[in-house]
Amino acid sequence: MLTRQRVHAADATRAVTLPTRYTSEPNRKTHCTEQGTCSPGKYASYECKDPSSLTCVALATAEDAIGKVDASSAGTLKTALSDARDKFAGKSQVECKDCQVAKYQNEDSHRHEVCKDEPRCGQSFYLLRAAPSREAKGSCKACAANTYQTEDEHRKTKCVPQDDCPAGKYASYECKDPRSAVCLALTAAETALGNVDASSVGADKLQQDLRTARNKLAGKSQVECKDCHAAKYQNEDNNRVDVCKDHATCHAGERITAANDTWSGACTSCGELKFQDNVSHRKTVSPAVAPVTRRRRRRRRVF
Repeated sequence: MLTRQRVHAADATRAVTLPTRYTSEPNRKTHCTEQGTCSPGKYASYECKDPSSLTCVALATAEDAIGKVDASSAGTLKTALSDARDKFAGKSQVECKDCQVAKYQNEDSHRHEVCKDEPRCGQSFYLLRAAPSREAKGSCKACAANTYQTEDEHRKTKCVPQDDCPAGKYASYECKDPRSAVCLALTAAETALGNVDASSVGADKLQQDLRTARNKLAGKSQVECKDCHAAKYQNEDNNRVDVCKDHATCHAGERITAANDTWSGACTSCGELKFQDNVSHRKTVSPAVAPVTRRRRRRRRVF
């Protein structure tokens, strides 16, 4: 005659609460089955034989919710997940699931119920995920030249390509706060350099000031195309140059014609009865030569 073997009460309690073992059905077995472990890139959930059951739905909902937030802001979601898992602990086999987006797990042979958070990156950086994905911690990398990222505390995996500017414009940077020190410095440097020729004395220093101001926005701000300053032009389309070119300069006896924001203009002769005595100028009109007037002699009357 078969007799049911009794299990000591303390041992029975230990068997139920032991997190690394389980038994899935009513039985007369004298031991519980060792839980499996998970590999990198996965977290330990529980196997659900009836996914539509309330307990399985609650578990899936809790895992999905906590997988969308950082551990530092999980709050009550941790409690909800623990409550859902408690209904499976000791009764169901561990099922290893892929870490959610923006999560990773680099440990092997583990039973962690939540994956780790990927790092957040700042402006001018992007998140380079480790390969293979979700099995190691990613890292923040600086945006490449001519790309940018305006968002802070993000996990974007790519920087955005900068726009090109059309002819007649130069590439500046968009300033969300024009009154900020960096934006004021950029505007001042662009204005100062736009009012002198590239060959002028002091232009090199102004170019250095502009480069310094632009470096503080590079990678963080989107390109903004601005009109060339007076006496400047840009004939290149799809450009990213930070300064427009100088209009042509003319000599004495010449005047500049057809200069605009996309062409340098040309120096032409002043023409008949006109002159220009300025050297190295951009005058568009030559003054007319004053006519020579002869004084009429008055005849003397003889009395």
